[in-house]
Parts: sequence; structure tokens; C-alpha cells
Amino acid sequence: MASQTVKVRCSEVLMRRLEELAGSYGGNRSRAVRAAVVEASVAARGESPIMGYDELLRTLGVLARQGSITAIRQLLEEYRRYPPRPAQRDGDAIGALVDHSQRQRKDGQ
Repeated sequence: MASQTVKVRCSEVLMRRLEELAGSYGGNRSRAVRAAVVEASVAARGESPIMGYDELLRTLGVLARQGSITAIRQLLEEYRRYPPRPAQRDGDAIGALVDHSQRQRKDGQ
């Protein structure tokens, strides 16, 4: 996933609000804007602001493919807990974990 740049014109009032918001994110305006966009888009779709397990696994998969060692370790831990069946090993391993988690929830475990 390549990063892209967005430029936005802000009034002085809006800029002060952005600076205040950025203070909650260590003074990082980019991080504050990303968080605000995610929060607004989640609210607009009526979704929970907290990621579900399936979305978390898929996000970890994306981060692992981008080289995140932490994400790779988390996924390996999930694979140890819920090893994919032999038929799934050649396919989408993240999908196999998601399928497993859905079956567990369905079975009430």
C-alpha cells in the first residue's frame, strides 16, 4: 500500500483546531488527520470504531507483507494457536484464520 499525499487549505480557526487535535497525537498533524478520517468514515458507515477480529487479522496480513516484524510475530502466534488445515496451507492463510475465528464464534466457543 503506497502512501499518498493530500494537501488541504485551512482557515486560521481550523488550523488551530488541527493543532489542538495533533497535540493528542504527539504533535503529529498527519496522524491526527488520519485518525479523524478513520473515525468519520467509521461513524458514517455505522460501524464499531473497534476493529473486529477478522479485520484485525487481515490488517496484520497487510502489515506483515509490508515487512512489519511485529505483525509477522502476531500472525505466527495465531498460526500456532489455530494451525491451518492441510488443504488451507497452500491458499490464503489469513483467510483460513478468519474462517476459523468465524466457525468458533458460530459454535459459541
